[in-house]
Amino acid sequence: MGVIYAMSDIHGEVGAFLEALRVVEFDDPRTILILLGDYIDHGHEHMEIYPLIMSLQKEYPDQVMVLAGNNDVDLYNAMTDYGNREILGSSDPMSRVLRWIKNLPFYHKTPTQIFVHAGVDEEADDVWEWGCDEEFFLRKFPPSRGTFRFDVIAGHVGSCSIELSGDPDFHEVFWDGASHFYLDGSSERTHYVPVLKYDEETCQYTTFKFEGPGNVGDWAEVPMQPYQPEG
Repeated sequence: MGVIYAMSDIHGEVGAFLEALRVVEFDDPRTILILLGDYIDHGHEHMEIYPLIMSLQKEYPDQVMVLAGNNDVDLYNAMTDYGNREILGSSDPMSRVLRWIKNLPFYHKTPTQIFVHAGVDEEADDVWEWGCDEEFFLRKFPPSRGTFRFDVIAGHVGSCSIELSGDPDFHEVFWDGASHFYLDGSSERTHYVPVLKYDEETCQYTTFKFEGPGNVGDWAEVPMQPYQPEG
């Protein structure tokens, strides 16, 4: 048994991603990092994030798992449609990235969890894995809340959205107190990538808060709590 870390919606924020990686203990071979998609922003900019993630995956091949998000699939479709599929076999450096995106899985399942970019078709219940259109995995909206047969760990939506906290200042991991955890999808505005951690031995979720004045503080691990509005 080990520890699973999850991040989502990096949206090209290389600095924020590198900062978030500081809490991931890769020295422990049981550590797994799952990235939940949307590595570039909505304008398909900041594509330098792809070689960085590919390099990290190459460095830790048994510890870094990368899933597809809607922005990544949209980029692939935009660059290979309209007769441009020859780019996939070309020497263009982007062809390697596109082939990598094409092979990214849409979700990862453990005995108790589903890691996915946006969500699953929960109305399909125990056949969600076979009866779910890929659009659910990539673009499900609105986000589900309440109890499901698995814990669902996703991103895609801002945790400040009215569908989740409804708090414009909340950009952390949102937990509904039941089966759903949403990693904030607003990093291009906040320049911050939140991290969810799951200890497979204790079955406990935690997250991280930056504590200390200015830039001289450090990350502190705190228990995951259901969202409660202040006051």
